[in-house]
Parts: sequence; C-alpha cells; structure tokens
Amino acid sequence: MTTKHGDACIRCGGTLRYVRKNACVACTKARRSNPAHLARKRERAEQRRREDRDAVLAVKRAYRERMHERIREQRREAYVRMRERTQEQRQAEKRAKQAVRDAKREAKKAARIALTPEERKMRRQIHDRNKRSRTRAAIRGTSGRASNAAILALRHLQHGACNYCLAPVEHLDHKTPLARGGTHTISNLQWLCGACNMRKWAQTDEEYRARYGIRHAWPLLVV
Repeated sequence: MTTKHGDACIRCGGTLRYVRKNACVACTKARRSNPAHLARKRERAEQRRREDRDAVLAVKRAYRERMHERIREQRREAYVRMRERTQEQRQAEKRAKQAVRDAKREAKKAARIALTPEERKMRRQIHDRNKRSRTRAAIRGTSGRASNAAILALRHLQHGACNYCLAPVEHLDHKTPLARGGTHTISNLQWLCGACNMRKWAQTDEEYRARYGIRHAWPLLVV
C-alpha cells in the first residue's frame, strides 16, 4: 500500500505515516476491523459472485465438454485393465488373504495354548461372570457393556487384590448396583473378595466407604 507524507489524516487529523485514501495506518486498521465495514465487504463480494455466476457456470460447462472424451477414455482404460486380470490372479489374491486370516487364527490359538491352567480357568470365570452381569443389566434395562479383556485388565490393575481390604479377589462387583440404576461399564466395575462383596450387598461404593471408613482405592482403569 502506498504511503504519503505531509497531508493530515482525513479521520483523526494526525501527521504520522499515511496510506492511500488519505487515512493513517491506525485509522485504516480500525476501519477494517469494524463489523459494519466487514459486513459491507461481504455483501459486495456476494454481489460480485452473483454477477459472475453465469460466467463461472459457462467456464465449468466448457471444462466438462472439453474433458468429456478424456474422462471416457480413462474409464475405458480402467475397464480394460480389470478385464485383463485373469482368473488365476484373482484366485491367488484370494488365497493370499485366506493365508493371512489363517495365520492370525493360528497365532490366537497358540496364545491360548500358552496359557497356564490357572490363567485359562480365570479367563473362563471372567467370561461367565461378565455374561451373567450383561444378562442382569439387560433385564433391568441399563446401558453399557464391558469386554472380557477390559475386566481382565482391571483385575491386573488391582493386582488381584480386593478394592477394599486388599484380600485375594473372588467376585466382580458393580460400584453402583444394577438394582439401583448402575451401568455395566468398566468405570462402574471393581474386583472384591467374598467377604467385602457380601458385606457391601446393595450399597453404593460411596455408601460402603463412608460406613466402614475405607479410603484405600486402586486407580480407575480408563478404557
């Protein structure tokens, strides 16, 4: 933007550095940030777009007509390439995909075989307890669903110890019972020993801790 010297600003009358239209830099910036000026600028741009609409549509129409043959040729070439693929190639690709699926299946099977009998029994118990809890939650119409892997990770996070007395865990418990509107989500689950689970019964986690003065808690598992 050009600058001028010697003439006073038409808005503030200052004698600092000037720009075109005989307004100083400060007045020009203030005018450009004025909402009314911005609204007028948008209105003028919209008016120019309406006026140029026919010209723009004509340019787009000419482009489509000019590139029509090229687009058709590209589509024909792609179709020919697809036809040139033999049945043997498609079968080879199918066999390769099946081999990948088989390898994944064998890896999962090997991981299950590597488990000790105790780990296998624990995973089966987690599956059964999670299934029973999901059934109870569905009967009561509550939302949420926790996966077996998340429940197993929660058990490892608690180091196999009760969330209240640190005894070996035996039961999967809902902090807010399902009977009182609790959800079957990982944030509402905890592992407890048999004694604490029976003592807690239908109390919430806050009520049980306040009643027995328990402050210890393992960190929550974020899933």
